[in-house]
Amino acid sequence: MLATTLALNTMSSIPEFIRTEQNGIEYFTIVATGECAVSLRGLAKMSGIPQKTTSRWFSDLSHEGVPQWLEPLLGMPLDLSHEIQKNGKDIKPIPAKTAFKFVSLVARNLKKIQAFNTIDLIGEIGLTSYIQGVTGWLPIALQSSQESRTALDRILDDAKPYKVFFEPLLYEKAVKLMGVKFYWHYCYDFLTMAERCKLNQVRQKTPQGRIDYIHQHISPATIPKLERYLDRLAVLVKQAKTAQHFRTMYQYQFYDNEQMEIDFDAD
Repeated sequence: MLATTLALNTMSSIPEFIRTEQNGIEYFTIVATGECAVSLRGLAKMSGIPQKTTSRWFSDLSHEGVPQWLEPLLGMPLDLSHEIQKNGKDIKPIPAKTAFKFVSLVARNLKKIQAFNTIDLIGEIGLTSYIQGVTGWLPIALQSSQESRTALDRILDDAKPYKVFFEPLLYEKAVKLMGVKFYWHYCYDFLTMAERCKLNQVRQKTPQGRIDYIHQHISPATIPKLERYLDRLAVLVKQAKTAQHFRTMYQYQFYDNEQMEIDFDAD
């Protein structure tokens, strides 16, 4: 049985969130953002874990009684951008991204059949939706999880050689001055920890390893900043007469003498 209710803003006729109950499971969608969540009862049914146990784990994921294999949930969202109320009381449904991760962890670690079945079916629905979006069949306005879609696009993209950032002659000069590890020696620490972890994975995917490749997991926000940095790095390579000359100019150009932190965006 399907039952749907709308929560209206007192100042507007536009609903703030939509609540649907199906098979005893409550689902929620924030109208303004498209964020989705599922009730703890629903998550328990999806995963095959008793509701009492599921509720206890999510009440404090950092508690020592929570299984260690649930640690990946610690950094994930547990709240929506809008409060959800039912019968005048605040409730805390689990955001879809976190809920799906929980079910996948249960399947992986406890081998619950219910969790495996949920993962298989939701995965099929998700892949269908992703392909429909890529082919243009599903309008952008109706595509969910744009962040996840972008991340998947980047995962499926190929790792690219870093030399594409430099002119051929400039690349040859950089290698001659500093060796083949030139790029990583000066750019690897520029990236965030998450990006470094992704970049390290390339070693297992390409014969050249991470020394010669820049991975697609570098975030869109980092790319323009990295390009500006590489442009300035290229100028130093052009000017350098020796490796030591390059290091001296690099130290002067990018490091603050007091804080000793690289200033990548300085004019």
